[in-house]
Amino acid sequence: MRTILGAFLCAAFLAVGCNSDVHRANLKGKVTLDDKPIEKGLVEFIPADGKTPSAKGGIIVNGEYSAEVVPGNVLVKITSPEVVGKRKMYDTPDSPLVDDVKERIPTKYNDETILKETIQSNQKELHFKLSSK
Repeated sequence: MRTILGAFLCAAFLAVGCNSDVHRANLKGKVTLDDKPIEKGLVEFIPADGKTPSAKGGIIVNGEYSAEVVPGNVLVKITSPEVVGKRKMYDTPDSPLVDDVKERIPTKYNDETILKETIQSNQKELHFKLSSK
């Protein structure tokens, strides 16, 4: 009896926790900074309510991205890190070197994002024209 009850509880937990049935809009778009395509980076769609599942995908390649986004109000974060050199991982003489990375996109579009969008269920495109000023 315990085995059956345990199996039932596990199945119920998985069914409730699974959000594969959530409808997502398949978005595609272009991302530019000062009218130039962003070569590589990431577009993140973060639900404003803090409860809706986050987006899948959003990798920028040659100024274009695609993502699966749950419709609703979202905050958008766009990043495009670039390697600017090497630095020591630790402050020791034998420390290995690691990439020194800096963000190309102003913080108003990522860490302190001002980008807010309302995604419609039938929406297909969303473009971002960013400015470094």
